[in-house]
Amino acid sequence: MKKYFPLTLFILLAIVYFIFAFDQIGSYEIFLTVASFLFAIFTGFFISRQEKRYTTIRDLIAQYDGAMTSIFRESRHISKRFTHQIHDIIEAHYQTMLNKKTWDWHFTHKSETVSSIHRVIHDEIGKKRLSNLQFLSLQQILNELTIVQTVRKHMIAMKQERIPIFQWLLIYVLAILMLCTLSILPLSEVPILDAIFKGIFATAVIFVMLLLRDLDNLNLYEEIVGEASASDVLEIMEGTK
Repeated sequence: MKKYFPLTLFILLAIVYFIFAFDQIGSYEIFLTVASFLFAIFTGFFISRQEKRYTTIRDLIAQYDGAMTSIFRESRHISKRFTHQIHDIIEAHYQTMLNKKTWDWHFTHKSETVSSIHRVIHDEIGKKRLSNLQFLSLQQILNELTIVQTVRKHMIAMKQERIPIFQWLLIYVLAILMLCTLSILPLSEVPILDAIFKGIFATAVIFVMLLLRDLDNLNLYEEIVGEASASDVLEIMEGTK
């Protein structure tokens, strides 16, 4: 359905511009030029900023998931009971995210993942004597938990860097100004070509805004950010990878 949306939108807009032939009222070329210039500047800036944010969050999620995978792998050097409990905690963490279809669920709601792992370490290991391998594995798990905490704080901070409402309002105003001015101005002496050119321009403007929205919502590739990485962690724990 989505792959036909651009063509459908273009055809509908072209028909609208062809049917509703507005009379030229004064000289609005300057408005179209200025609005297009400002729209390109602002959307280019916001897209660049949100693309960097998107990339940073993906990298942080990969680091977070890598640490979780390492915790599970190292737990297997300690005991089967310990590994089973760690497995259940991590699995619950990722299943909740995948079921909710929300990558930031554990950052916007109270999460017990790290606390539960620390609790299991205290209850299952406590003051038990460990072999050298078990001791090294425990140290690695604690190091990974520190990384998880640090990455979590970074992701919470990055989540807040969305486009403010005022800046969205500015983009909408410029887009509406361009589309309205485009409706008034004749671009050629052939009505059908006029409609086609206007339809292409209007479609491009709308899709730039949709791209910016997807970047702002972190839904650029039609899946929640980090979904593939989360599934990979679960597959590793189940032994399929």
